[in-house]
Amino acid sequence: MSGSTEPISLYTLPPVEEEASEKDRPFSDESLGHTKKLSVVVPVYNEEDSIRNVVEDLEETLSSLGMQFEIIVVNDGSTDNTLQSAQLLQEHCHLRVISYRANRGKTAAMMAGFHHAEGDYIVLMDGDGQFLAKDIPKMVKRLEEGCDVVNGWGKKKEPITKTIPSLIYNFISRKLFSLNVHQFNLGYKAFKKECIENLILMKDEHRYILPLLKEQGFTIEEVPVEYLPRENGTSKYGIMRIPYGVLDMVSLKIEMVCGERPFRIFGLISLGLILLGGLLGIYTVLEWIRGMGITMWNVVFSLIFLLSGINILFAGYAVESAKNPRR
Repeated sequence: MSGSTEPISLYTLPPVEEEASEKDRPFSDESLGHTKKLSVVVPVYNEEDSIRNVVEDLEETLSSLGMQFEIIVVNDGSTDNTLQSAQLLQEHCHLRVISYRANRGKTAAMMAGFHHAEGDYIVLMDGDGQFLAKDIPKMVKRLEEGCDVVNGWGKKKEPITKTIPSLIYNFISRKLFSLNVHQFNLGYKAFKKECIENLILMKDEHRYILPLLKEQGFTIEEVPVEYLPRENGTSKYGIMRIPYGVLDMVSLKIEMVCGERPFRIFGLISLGLILLGGLLGIYTVLEWIRGMGITMWNVVFSLIFLLSGINILFAGYAVESAKNPRR
């Protein structure tokens, strides 16, 4: 179907431009003892060589388990034949295809899939062929046992240029968010429906879905999954993901600590500058009293620090007033 082309907001789902037809049928999952439905969301961008294997693996594995399920492929503006390949699979798979004409990023594609998912349990799975559907049952079993979020983690042989940054990133993330998981950004996770119903993500924040859900009080566990080398296509991550990732990480931590009271962070910076300016001013006055004259640069910097501190203080108050107006 065709949808609107309104501009994207960072805080809302992007508009769906076209959605192919759906094929579905009821199942019951006797092995897991429930009749709940499972949705598997697969965001893809230029994965024409992988999408068929991924979807057919999901179809074969989940059908053999007798699970009621749906597969949702979100085509994020691919410029190859990913969309056409996915649409052909609808003829024999329980598949829905959502497509965007422009590339909007993984976070937007993932959120679109979440929005259209009808399952009680939702699995997020990258469409690059590096994960296998056989790991889904044990993830769902953890959800059945009471966990809210299951994070898949695995190891594969990668060049040191990827391994070292990944180790550093995950180490810092564990310490910063007090969350003991091996890998934050691996694209294989399972959620209960309620976890993602009110989830709000900005651009590229799919990397931090775990700490955001932890902040909301959801429980998170990990299971090992098979993590295969990429056989087709190319990685979508460039060198800039490292500095961007660090900046996003720090930004999110500040938001989580001071999100509802931004005045506190502004206030700390302001007080530091005012204190520095005040001390420099006192030092300058003492020099003048002792007959050593006045150093003009000391006066200038003292005034800069004081005025900057006062400006930041009022800016922080304005931001907090706009963010949290009293009703």
